Amino acid sequence: MDYTDHNKLIHDNIGITPAGAYCLHCNNHFEVDKWRQHFNKHHLNIIATFPKKIPNIISKLNYQIQQAIESGNVVSYALKNKTYNKHQCTGCKQIFRDAYNSRQHHSSQRNTCTPTNSSMINIPCYKLKCGKFLSCSPTTPTIIGIDITNTSSYAAAVLPTQSDINNNPALQYTQYFGSLPSNIMKQTTIVEAVLHN
Repeated sequence: MDYTDHNKLIHDNIGITPAGAYCLHCNNHFEVDKWRQHFNKHHLNIIATFPKKIPNIISKLNYQIQQAIESGNVVSYALKNKTYNKHQCTGCKQIFRDAYNSRQHHSSQRNTCTPTNSSMINIPCYKLKCGKFLSCSPTTPTIIGIDITNTSSYAAAVLPTQSDINNNPALQYTQYFGSLPSNIMKQTTIVEAVLHN
């Protein structure tokens, strides 16, 4: 196959979802700037048909990813119309496949997210064609606080004990915010709109 038409090369070999790029031959995802590395490692027979240089391919892929994000149509990129409950860090918004990986994230030295400055929430996600998970509603605002009706049972189950606070003083803020009535909690988009206007 002659890939002098670079758009055809992308269309035939690289898939796009709102979460990034993936290989249409093996369905493995890769960072946009690592596309050639993926094909060199896994698909030598295919990369042999590619031109040596493909101008602006990274820009084109990033543009297509941005278009996929802006479309807001997550379902069209999903493997199937099934949702999965996944963990999302409230600090960096990264989605994790299970509780173990979310705990690893908080204990990692490679990021600034810790249990004291961010928490994990469960969100419904679609599994995309690229293998990554994305929120069913990526434009749904993150909630600051938790909308609850029975604050006393919530506080007993989730808030730190005095012993926990003694061992980690930053947890006192968790206790304070957890004690606030749910009707004063606001969506981040509302707060940001007020702050930016």
